[in-house]
Amino acid sequence: SNLARPGGNVTGLGGLGDGLVGKSLDLLKQAVPRAQRIGVLINPDFSAHNAVQPDMAAAAQRLGLQLRWVPMRSQQDMDLAFTALAADRPDAVLLVGQPFVNTHRARIAALTLEHRLPTISPFQELTHAGVLMSYGWRIEDEARRLPYYLDRTTLAKIWLIDPAVPFGKFPGLTYGTLEELTLRAAEGPSPSIR
Repeated sequence: SNLARPGGNVTGLGGLGDGLVGKSLDLLKQAVPRAQRIGVLINPDFSAHNAVQPDMAAAAQRLGLQLRWVPMRSQQDMDLAFTALAADRPDAVLLVGQPFVNTHRARIAALTLEHRLPTISPFQELTHAGVLMSYGWRIEDEARRLPYYLDRTTLAKIWLIDPAVPFGKFPGLTYGTLEELTLRAAEGPSPSIR
């Protein structure tokens, strides 16, 4: 499975795919050509952030950049993280996305401006709030795409129960029906289906 053809269960939306943070560093370097030291706001307790660190390190090495990892685990850490960044004086900042970031975009944008830190974010919404630039996805677009994935996984479950249902035709379902189908799909096809 991959981003083009996801497999398994839909448990949420995400955008820390291979190459995304590397491309973000590349774009940040183009926007701030003098940049050599990049502060990276990252949550070391978030497994998705740990998974993309090798990609970031490889991109930084390719671009001749030095990365400084600054932990930002929650919205309570924002002021402290930006104070640490300002003290270290990086040439630019890469903000790695995590759930609370978009919710507090106005505060984050204010902190980047207050500390005069050119910053790239994975969320376009932060750019509208005042962060220098973004490379990634619009949360609104991802939310609109979610029903497609839910439709695909629901149809797969329905098809397991009744292969006569044409794949691609979505019958009207209530949440109760969907829950019942999910439970029945987990149990396997009924004895009447061959």
